Amino acid sequence: MHTAGVNEEVRDTTVVGTSAMAIVLASVYCVSRIGFENPVLPVLETLGLSLFLLAAPLWLYRAVGANRGVWWTSQAALSIACIIITIAAGIIAGRTGLSAAPLLALAGFALSLLSLARWARGRHSLVFLAGVVLFTVWCAGVVWGSRYKMPLFWETLSLGGNIHHDTFYYAGIANMLETYGVPSTGLDGVPLIRYHFGSPWLFAKWADLLGTDVLSFYSLGYPVIVLPLFFSSLLLFSAELRDSWGAGEARPLRSDPRVWLVFAAATVGFIPTSALDALAVWNSNAFISESYLIGMPVFFFTLGVGLAFGRGRGPGTSSVSWGSVVFLCVFVPLILAALGFLKISLMILAFALAIYLAVRMRWYRKPVVWLCVALSAIAVAATYRLVSLPAQNTGISPLHFMRFDAKQGWQQFFPLIHFLWTWVYIGARIWEESARDFRSLRGVIAANRLLDAEALAVVAILGFVPGELIAIHGGSAVYFSDVQRWLALSFIVARLAHWKWTPAPNPERVPGLRGARLSTVLLVFVAAPFVATLFVNLAQWPLRVLRTNIATRHELASRQSSYQPVVAALREIARLPEEQRRKSLLFIPQSSSQYWSMFSADNRCSFTPLVAPAIASVAMLDGMPPPECDVTDQYNMTLYAKRDRPQTT
Repeated sequence: MHTAGVNEEVRDTTVVGTSAMAIVLASVYCVSRIGFENPVLPVLETLGLSLFLLAAPLWLYRAVGANRGVWWTSQAALSIACIIITIAAGIIAGRTGLSAAPLLALAGFALSLLSLARWARGRHSLVFLAGVVLFTVWCAGVVWGSRYKMPLFWETLSLGGNIHHDTFYYAGIANMLETYGVPSTGLDGVPLIRYHFGSPWLFAKWADLLGTDVLSFYSLGYPVIVLPLFFSSLLLFSAELRDSWGAGEARPLRSDPRVWLVFAAATVGFIPTSALDALAVWNSNAFISESYLIGMPVFFFTLGVGLAFGRGRGPGTSSVSWGSVVFLCVFVPLILAALGFLKISLMILAFALAIYLAVRMRWYRKPVVWLCVALSAIAVAATYRLVSLPAQNTGISPLHFMRFDAKQGWQQFFPLIHFLWTWVYIGARIWEESARDFRSLRGVIAANRLLDAEALAVVAILGFVPGELIAIHGGSAVYFSDVQRWLALSFIVARLAHWKWTPAPNPERVPGLRGARLSTVLLVFVAAPFVATLFVNLAQWPLRVLRTNIATRHELASRQSSYQPVVAALREIARLPEEQRRKSLLFIPQSSSQYWSMFSADNRCSFTPLVAPAIASVAMLDGMPPPECDVTDQYNMTLYAKRDRPQTT
């Protein structure tokens, strides 16, 4: 198969596979809500929007002239453009009530069907799709298997308030941005907060586009749209890498078992989930964190655009084109700022990586690159001031993340397992370049033959450092250190076609089982427990979701919902016209024990005030918890005065 044909198949397979993911996730959501209010239209529009973001960039890429070597016609750039289109449509829908969601959804379904028709050939198609379904059921278990998001979100909240408070924190920020135009938690007015509020703002726009509330979007729209988009961006970056390297001796992506074995091992894990958690390989954190999971696609798309730019007339050429100037002086600063508003760790890592590559490629000889660095530094600094929350960083603490977030007794394995796929890729690339000693390694590096491995090493090292120098609250250092895992996986998927191992020929080989190589038998024996563990891991999260769903149904059948009247009243306020809500504040007196007891059962009274702004989309007046409540110093709570005496008239 020719290089162009292989890479086209990779792009088609990515669209078909991630579209199937979106369909399975939407189906799981609908099945999980059987027996409750379960309208089909919102699910179909959400699914259609997801399919649009997955399929439209590929067809636009082909329409504008693929492979012209212009960075703004790359599929990665067009993916960013499609996200911007949906944001614009959400803004229009929020202000005028005219939603383009049905049109975008129809386009998404049509383009996905076209992609499937182009792709559906060969005996491996059904096997591939069956694997996608199995993997997506696991993903559904991870994203819905905690107290953050669930198909029965409103029922669970009304029943006993057993929802994690982070969800209300982000939804509150989104609603305060929507109602008052200010990033705030709205606990007592709307004081400006410092936090990366890009994802709440984005999800609020998508919620407006789909005609739903933010909390409902978090439970339906976020998994169905963002999770497939994340994996699509990872595989798309692999396709961009293949365009740069050539296809090697590649098979079609759908029928390459090496790719999907590595993919499953790196995502699901081939050691027990409890061991992965002990070593801070937290799949649940990666999938549950709204800001991280939507920031990662933008990060991968940015890398893909940069790769396309490097293949074209970059600043290393004799003359600098206007396209290069726009990329360096407009796109790069703006996309870095966007990454900062989505997830500050991604902005810092992307900026550092860009500086490193510019130095290694000797682009610093061009004045336009210096201008790019200056503008980018200004954008990064300004964004950092807006989004950095000082309370998250609690001081210098050597090896903090490894000592306190890896489980006791596992710390010595942290550098090996947490960075396993980075080690695999860098080691394989050094082996591929035949660098057998430091002298030959130095020569390979000087010849720029290991730039990909160097880039991965930079991200891994810079991602490791913050959590080992500073005590970052809540284990959030993982959003620095986890990036390298996904980047390494993308590199491995792209490079596997160039790696081959051919055993020595055996002219006396006996046919059948008696002729099986001893090395093959040994490999099967060693691999068996890891393969078994992978399948056990695949089952754990979905079974957790199933048990939770059944338990919630039993509880709802056996007792009344404790907080249903409060939740219903707050949702009714959210339906008021925005103009009315913008001029209002919500007062819930401390004597209203039904509201103020929502989180008291598990000692989370500090977070109860977050519930009202997150549901009602109106800021509170005098909304801090009772004086006996121990108020946290996180979640921007220090912006409000702690109550030191009971509330008076």
